Amino acid sequence: MKQAKKDETKTLSDRIKFLILKNGGYDSFSSKTGIPVSTLSNYSAGRNDPKSEPMGLIADIGGVSIQWLATGREPTYSESFAERLNELADKMGGSEALAKETGINHDNMLDYLDGMRTPQAASVVSISRVGGVSLEWLLTGEDTSSQPAGYSIDLDWGAITKKFDIDSTNVFSCLMSGDHMHPTI
Repeated sequence: MKQAKKDETKTLSDRIKFLILKNGGYDSFSSKTGIPVSTLSNYSAGRNDPKSEPMGLIADIGGVSIQWLATGREPTYSESFAERLNELADKMGGSEALAKETGINHDNMLDYLDGMRTPQAASVVSISRVGGVSLEWLLTGEDTSSQPAGYSIDLDWGAITKKFDIDSTNVFSCLMSGDHMHPTI
């Protein structure tokens, strides 16, 4: 399968044209999506932008994420975060249980689980705490809990909040140390 070059996919119309050509041309792509050739031609020429339903069809048949089709960037945070969140929800008995335990509205939790929305930092902290997982694992997939005693991780919160598109005004971190499970703050 042909890989897109950066200059081939700068705009939405470029990305649509790339997917059409990658998938056998206009007639083939039209029959796979049910979108008329003339409409696909208008999309790929930039004369019209597809609404949400055709965007979904084009992304699905093209084998790309809706985020890549819309923006040219692959999802990183939302998708991997959503996978870890789904794993945690399964471990806790489902989305309703996780939402209830964290105090997060169930509809919002479903959006987070689907990767449709990114939770605010306070919600991420709550999910981490209630789920019994580290923030590092929840945010990055890296788990440092199995590191030897005395190991510490220095998180660059500025980079993390930027990378994961988290509102940094809601981030607070502190370093605690001690010899028991309930540190005094």
